[in-house]
Amino acid sequence: MHVLLDGEEIRIEQPTVAAALDAAKREAEKRKRVVIEASIDGSPIADAWLERPPVEPRPGAELRFVSADPLSLVRVTFLEIAEVLNGVIGKQEAAAAAVQTGRLDEAMPKVSAALGVWHNVREGVINGATLLGMDLGRMSAPAAEGCAACTVGEHIDGLAKALAELKRAIGASDWPGVADVLAYDLGDQARRWQVVMNALADEVGRRSYQGG
Repeated sequence: MHVLLDGEEIRIEQPTVAAALDAAKREAEKRKRVVIEASIDGSPIADAWLERPPVEPRPGAELRFVSADPLSLVRVTFLEIAEVLNGVIGKQEAAAAAVQTGRLDEAMPKVSAALGVWHNVREGVINGATLLGMDLGRMSAPAAEGCAACTVGEHIDGLAKALAELKRAIGASDWPGVADVLAYDLGDQARRWQVVMNALADEVGRRSYQGG
């Protein structure tokens, strides 16, 4: 089995995907990097394999891993989230307008798309913070309307409440409530989180400049 990390061959203890993955992660950690891509014989390794790597020997396989600097990776992710949020306000307002006029067949795919964006926002923030050891419960966020001195963790809680209210309104067929959450609550959240994400990206940039 041939195992390469960023084009350089690394040693493994056994010719298995599990051993190769462990070796790649350890070597990346030594370089203060994280593995972001994995392939076997030219094809991406399935998520299921990454979660529970096969332990059966595959002596003739070639596994390639790509790593990245975690600070740069997280900063880019945070900036990408901020950019996505720049466009979500209009989409939420369009969904709200469709709900208000009874065009539910048109509205619900838009609502589902908005929920998907917010799921990715939450996961991106939490995963990035976990990777860098950032304590969101203690990290101050920029002042925002209704939350002059909140932490990022408190903003996460506020987002969770808004999304819970949206799901409640949908479940209860409370369509005026659905429209209000989309147009107002989640509109405010989108504007607030654009500021938060850019501030988090700046913080990661400072850490990168200071050497972690």
